[in-house]
This record gives sequence, structure tokens and C-alpha cells, in this order.
Amino acid sequence: MWKGCLWFWCCPCSACRLSRTLGQCLCLPLLDVCGCVRPISFSMRVLVRQRYGIRGTMCRDCLCSTFCVPCVWCQMSREVSDRKLPAGLGDLISR
Repeated sequence: MWKGCLWFWCCPCSACRLSRTLGQCLCLPLLDVCGCVRPISFSMRVLVRQRYGIRGTMCRDCLCSTFCVPCVWCQMSREVSDRKLPAGLGDLISR
């Protein structure tokens, strides 16, 4: 429950940390600040869904990432930590 609170109150910091975990640029989520459509949250959600074989549609990804950004990042964080699979090529090399 406390992680949900962390994501709600400090979403930008947590999103940047998760972005780094997924092998992307640390500051990438900060680009979502401009506009009502969140292209970075949307693309990261699609990335996580495809990487871990999670069923879903791009339409649902777009709606979720537009209207509930903290929920989207929290879900992605939970998927990455629950699966404990390498998130990127760097994780495979470091093992």
C-alpha cells in the first residue's frame, strides 16, 4: 500500500527511476509534462506489456496513460518487480 502512496505523491521521481530500470533515459518521463496526451507513459506501458507478454490493446494503453498516469507507472513498476526478469540488455550482460 505504501508504494501506491509513493507513486501518487511522487510520480515523477518514481517514474524516472523505473525508466532507468527499463533501460531508458532517466529523464524521459519528464517529457510527459507537456500536453494532455502522455506519449512517454503510453510508449513505456506498451513496452512493458510487450516485453512481458501481457495481453491488452494500444487503445486501452492510450486511455490509461492519458487519464491515470500514476496508476500506469505503479502498474508497470509492480510488473517489473513481480516478474524479476531482466528488463534490458544491460541486465543480461551484468549477470
